[in-house]
Amino acid sequence: ERARLTAHLAKDHMIAGRFSSAVPVGREALGLALRAGDAEAEAAALMALGVSLIETGGLGEGRDRLWEAIGLATTPSAAVAAYVNLADALHVDGRSEEALDVALEGLERLPASERADTWLETTTTEIEWALGAWERARERATGLGRHDTGPAGLFVSFVRAEIALADGDADTATALLDRGAATAAELRQPRFVGWYGTLRARVARRAGDAPAARGALDHALTAIGPTAEDRPPIAELAQTGVEVEADAAQRARDVGDEEGERLATGRAEAHVAQARRCADPPRPVEVAR
Repeated sequence: ERARLTAHLAKDHMIAGRFSSAVPVGREALGLALRAGDAEAEAAALMALGVSLIETGGLGEGRDRLWEAIGLATTPSAAVAAYVNLADALHVDGRSEEALDVALEGLERLPASERADTWLETTTTEIEWALGAWERARERATGLGRHDTGPAGLFVSFVRAEIALADGDADTATALLDRGAATAAELRQPRFVGWYGTLRARVARRAGDAPAARGALDHALTAIGPTAEDRPPIAELAQTGVEVEADAAQRARDVGDEEGERLATGRAEAHVAQARRCADPPRPVEVAR
């Protein structure tokens, strides 16, 4: 029981983006699980530890720990979770081609009939889209999560909203985000909090609504908090913030609104500073976009 509780605590730290604290808790949980001979707790500890190691610069050991978790999985849902965690950790670390290989292996090993949701397929679609395999991603996205609910359904909505925005279809993107608004309000994982804020801000920016875009960005940054170590979502929020403020500054200058221009310039500088902090060690500079 103690091994499982400690593994759950390590997972909580990981989900909240507190990776530095998740590592020692994960190691403790792993030791407890090994001594108790509890394979389920061992796999859970390995996943939290592996992701947190990669996020704090320990790529080699983190990757190995997640492969161990895949090998220990005794149910399809456990295997899906392990494959998703490894693929996602590698993707946000800038190793997207390796991440795609992992996700595709998971899809091949675990047929759709054995998967309770489309989380693994959605992860694959997200990575393919990021790598520029747009037609494959579009094709895969058409079959995603028609019946998924909760976080899995929200993940599908985010990926589809990204594709809709790329197609210039802000109405579809807005509808997808509105559909997941209730679930999004309960989020505490920085990656998804940041993604939701970024998508909302991008939709508002296209409508020329700088206050709404700023509100979405500020809300997400506040929700993530100053102690989170999950830097990629913060970097993406910062990038979007610079884009929003560049538009706002230009509009203010065009109409001679000096106060508005100063506000936009000051906010843009703050976002640039955020992005620079995201490039600090141990993460690769790619997380600063």
